[in-house]
Amino acid sequence: MTPAAEESTAFAPDAGPGSVRHATEFTYLPDDAVPGEPDAFLFSVKVAWRGPGSWAVLWMGQCLGPEGWDFEPGSDGRTEEYLAAHRFPFAEAEELARKTVNTLSINGRSWAELKAVRAARAGS
Repeated sequence: MTPAAEESTAFAPDAGPGSVRHATEFTYLPDDAVPGEPDAFLFSVKVAWRGPGSWAVLWMGQCLGPEGWDFEPGSDGRTEEYLAAHRFPFAEAEELARKTVNTLSINGRSWAELKAVRAARAGS
């Protein structure tokens, strides 16, 4: 079993209160990012529990849906249509997070581009 598969199976989604293996949020960092590295958190995607069998994929206050990233409205503004389009079973949310985390860009730069610029500056 690969380390990624072990991580997936180590978690029992919706295991219920009292479960040692119950978690409500997972953070996915881009390739080659180290937790605590400057600005890595800006390029991280979270998968957050929103109820039994319901997980959201989040980035910088936005929620992933069929049209891409949308700002998530407050709880009173989340219609049934919104919830149906922006909530996923755990396995699907995890797959979406893993697929999207390396596609993010801020001010036109991806995580890999930002690291390359920093490395070039450090080498000069």
